[in-house]
Amino acid sequence: MDSNKYKLLAGIVGTILGLYLIVWGFFAVQFETSKNTYRENLNIATALLLPVQESVLKSPNLWVPLLLSDTQIQKNTNNEIEAKIVQMGKQIKEEAILIAKDNAELDRQINNLGLSDNSPTEDSSATLKLDDPKNSAEVLSIFDKKTEEIRNQELAKARIHEYYLLQKSEGKFANPLWGYTDRELLGLTDNMTNREKAGQFLIFSISEQNSNPSFVKSMTALEPSGIIYMGYNVMNAKQLGNLSLAIQGTNERIPLYIATDQEGGLVKRISWDMTAGQNTWNNMSLEDLCKQAKLRGNILKDVGINLNFSPVVDLTNPNGGFINSRTISANPAEVVEKAQKYVDCLQGEGVGATLKHYPGHGATSEDSHYKLPIIDKTKADWLNSDAIPFKSILNTKAVMLGHLMFTQIDPNEPSTLSSIIVTDILRKEFNYTGLIITDDMDMLHSSMSVGVKEAMQRAVNAGVNQLLYVGYPKTKIELLEILTKMIDSGEVEPVRVQESLLRVLTAKRDII
Repeated sequence: MDSNKYKLLAGIVGTILGLYLIVWGFFAVQFETSKNTYRENLNIATALLLPVQESVLKSPNLWVPLLLSDTQIQKNTNNEIEAKIVQMGKQIKEEAILIAKDNAELDRQINNLGLSDNSPTEDSSATLKLDDPKNSAEVLSIFDKKTEEIRNQELAKARIHEYYLLQKSEGKFANPLWGYTDRELLGLTDNMTNREKAGQFLIFSISEQNSNPSFVKSMTALEPSGIIYMGYNVMNAKQLGNLSLAIQGTNERIPLYIATDQEGGLVKRISWDMTAGQNTWNNMSLEDLCKQAKLRGNILKDVGINLNFSPVVDLTNPNGGFINSRTISANPAEVVEKAQKYVDCLQGEGVGATLKHYPGHGATSEDSHYKLPIIDKTKADWLNSDAIPFKSILNTKAVMLGHLMFTQIDPNEPSTLSSIIVTDILRKEFNYTGLIITDDMDMLHSSMSVGVKEAMQRAVNAGVNQLLYVGYPKTKIELLEILTKMIDSGEVEPVRVQESLLRVLTAKRDII
């Protein structure tokens, strides 16, 4: 009997012990699983460079209540680490999207430079879409995508820089802004002095035909946005090409616009360019016009000119006027068709086109070189006539403002100084995104009584990006200093300055 009791007791104890071990084993597995999760999260945190205080991992406690307590503590630790990883993952997601957008811009530049074959970043996308991560595994996946985008960016930048160095070694134009992303351009503006910022508003004429130490010193000190070649600067292709290279060498950070008025016909500065003037375009086929534009583009690019103040898209004035010898047609549809083809074909050769003279010189017979034309058209009439080319022709690098007074659109300001005509209509209503350049500002001083400082201030605050000076009411250095002081004092609106700088630098990044 005692033996049977002993056996029964032993059986009960054995059963209880067995059940305990089963329960313990179940919870021990959970504990080990939580430890493995901790190790995985720790590895992810290390990969992300996320600082996490390491815990000393215990062995499973044989006493189930303590084992349950240790498991809960480990799970809480895991949850805290995962929460930190997921939070960091949201930041990594945003960074990956921004880098992908940067890479898309670099891809565009690679294509613009003609380097697109076998481009290492051709699969990057500005529209990379990633959801917020929900766990550490999803964070790791996003981190891997970001790492891939960083690698693609390094390859793209190296490819562009290699081309830059090749151009330099061959004595050709090399743009210091090649390889800059939009965010890096923003950083560049943050590191510019107000004097440098003022310079990026100014395009000057020069008297030289050849570079010399005094000229280089002057240009290096001024750091203007660009220069304009007039006929007296031009001797031959070799001379002009050498002058352009010397000018570009005066600023190591930002390329210069080298511009000219090469309309063909009556107005041209490059005498060996025999392409047709605009008053013959209405008799040309689009195919022939494109050939003419490409030929002109090649002639200009070969001598370092990267911005042409052409085409004239003012409508022919049926009442006559000085502009008629330079216009395409009185028919807006004809002007749009021919000018659009010209713009596309000229810019395809690496030379920027400029529509002029907004808001439309064809509405007057007066010559704005000598007198401010007063135009009494209603906005409705203007929108159905002279405005059509400026709102319809797409993708042009620049629009030039004529010095014109449209009294029923802005009764108080000429177009050059009018925020209504420049910003409200051209920018916002017409959605124009290129550069806005004035005609020679000295013409404005001659045609109306407005001082240099006041004209600069009102033009920049109206939304103008580039102030052109062919004639000089003051010296170049004085013009630069006047604008610098207004930026210092805030007399020109800081938001206008920043907006214009980014627009100018973004456009200059594409100079080839």
